Order: sequence, then C-alpha cells, then structure tokens
Amino acid sequence: MPASAAPSSVPGALDGVVAQFQRLPFAALLPLQSWASDAWWRQGRSALFLLMALAPFALLQATSEDADVERSAVGFAVYFAILWLVAIRELVQPEPLGWSVVAGISAFTAIAGVALAVAVEEQLGASTDDPFSSILTVGLPEEAAKAAAVLIFLMIGRGRWSPRTYLYAGAVSGLAFGAAEAVTYTTAYASFLDLEGGLAVTLWRLLCGSLFHACMAGIVAFFVGLGAWHRDVLWHLVVVGLLIAGVLHGLYNYFSDGWGGAVLAALTVFTFVGYARTGDRIAARLTASSAMPTAATQ
Repeated sequence: MPASAAPSSVPGALDGVVAQFQRLPFAALLPLQSWASDAWWRQGRSALFLLMALAPFALLQATSEDADVERSAVGFAVYFAILWLVAIRELVQPEPLGWSVVAGISAFTAIAGVALAVAVEEQLGASTDDPFSSILTVGLPEEAAKAAAVLIFLMIGRGRWSPRTYLYAGAVSGLAFGAAEAVTYTTAYASFLDLEGGLAVTLWRLLCGSLFHACMAGIVAFFVGLGAWHRDVLWHLVVVGLLIAGVLHGLYNYFSDGWGGAVLAALTVFTFVGYARTGDRIAARLTASSAMPTAATQ
C-alpha cells in the first residue's frame, strides 16, 4: 500500500544525504592542521590582525577578577592606542623610524610628558571656565609637553626626516599622552561610572581620547618638522603649530559639553588629515618661498 511505503523511504533518503556529506573533503574545507603549520599567520598583517582581534578576550579574562579597574583601563587604553597607531601609519605613510624610536617617544611622553603638563597646569591654575583660560592653562601646556618627545628623539642626532614623518612621530606622542590620561581619569573616577554621562565619557577617553590627542600633537610636530628643514625660522614655525593645536585643544575643552565640542573635534581631525595628505606640498611651497629673495636682499 502507498501509505506504508513512505516510512521506509525516509531512512533511504537520509542515508543518501549522509553519504553525500561523507564524500565532502572536510580536510580541505577546514584545513586547521595546515593553517597551524603555515608561518603566514605569524607574520605581517595577518599576525597583527590576529593579535588585535584576540587581545580584548585575553584582557577580559586576565582582569575579570580584579578588585579595581586599573589593569583593565591600562590594557584597553593601550589596545585602542595601538589600533589608532596602525590606522594613522596607513594614512601618513611615514619614513621608517624604527620601533625603538616609537617606543622611546611613547615612554617619554607617557611618563615625563604627562608629568610636565601636570606641573605646568598646576602652576598656571588650570581652568576651562572661559576660552582664554582653557587655551592658556590647558591647551598650550599639554601640546608643548607632547612636542617635547618629538624634539628630543627626532631633532637631536637622529638625522633629517620629512615633515610628514614628524607628524607621525607627534601622533605617536599624542597617543601615549591620551592613553595615560584615559587611565588616570578612569581609575580616579571609577566609582562615578554609574552616574549619568560618566560611563560615556570614560568610554570616549578609552576609545577615542588617544586619537584626539594624536591629531593635535601631530599638527604641532608637523611644524617642528618644517622647522627642522628651515632652522632660521624653526621656533617661529613651532609657535605657529602650538597656536593652531593649542587653540583647538583649549576651545574643545571649553565647548566639550555640547555640539560645539563635536564640531571642534571634527575640525581638529580634518586639520590633521589635511596636513597628512598635503604636508609634502606645504613643505615644498615653504622651501620655494624661502628661496625667493626678499625686498631687503634685492
């Protein structure tokens, strides 16, 4: 009878499906052993991608039982700073600096640069109550402190680099400064993270604070790089860079509670990217204008 034939056909159909699966070359479709024995994933961009992808999981497990947030704040601040460093390097395409120089700039700024900025701000009575005070007592001191590492590591006995490479070195310094600042704020205000806005500000500092500092420090360092090639106006150019970044920094701090801060942050990033993309042309124009005789020398 047709009704009794249906159940016996089901096992036969399943056997066919199973047989089809068994014929698939699973060793070729999921070659885990081959991948494990291949060196490509331990080199270059593949290794970097794997490291950055797996690091948060390792950090989470390593700090899950901590009584405070200090270690997790350090770990994630450094993690996001490295992510931004990779992105900035791809954007700027600097000359090879060597990891010893990058590490030296980072360490110097994270320790000495931050300490210098704090000391100067304390002496000046740092305040963001009005735009002028925010620029004078916060923006300019912090930008000068971040520029110190670039002056020391690139201008003293390190040869001559393009202004674009100086910009990259400044960004490295800014990333270190921003990461250190993020850790300080996170650990200091950990007990207030449940308050309205507190968690958002902390996340911003950990994720994007280092990038914001990198952009401002990169602007100053670009002018330091221009000055390295035009020693007769070195300090004039450094002052111009400090004023641009210091004013942007100070105004951002003053307007950071509203949309004005977002606009200033966008302007800061736009300015940084502009120097990264057109820095070589700006340097060439400055060289050409310096070669032209002035009225006094004609």
